[in-house]
Amino acid sequence: MLLASASSTQGQIDNAITAYDGALRLNPRNVLAANNLAVLLVDYKGDPQNLQKAFALSRDFEKDVPHPLFLDTLGWVRFKMGQQDEALRLMKGAVAKSPEVPTLNYHLGMAFYHSGKTAQARAYLSKALKSAEAFRGRQEAEQIMSQMRG
Repeated sequence: MLLASASSTQGQIDNAITAYDGALRLNPRNVLAANNLAVLLVDYKGDPQNLQKAFALSRDFEKDVPHPLFLDTLGWVRFKMGQQDEALRLMKGAVAKSPEVPTLNYHLGMAFYHSGKTAQARAYLSKALKSAEAFRGRQEAEQIMSQMRG
């Protein structure tokens, strides 16, 4: 897990994926490893095979581990798979539980944006961008916000 986290932080995504896979082979119930691996597969791979694997890793989060970050991961996976309604439902729940987490607001804003709901998208993306915390997707959120202004 430490190796996976360090590799991910250093941008060595393939090494991190391999390390999380290894952690899950040792302990298939390691929810944190499953979550982190699913996030890497969605954010850095994104092809249908890896999206399916990310979904398999995260599909039980809602009933087994309804923590906002895990719900968001499942929602983000569903969003990337084109399952907008389910993604919005999950991500709304995650943001309701942790309204100040910028990544959760960014993900929900992007889902609203791609669903054509620009007023909601603007609200959540701007909330994400108001945070001083760094998050993956900040640049994309800024671009979408400037497009919506334009």
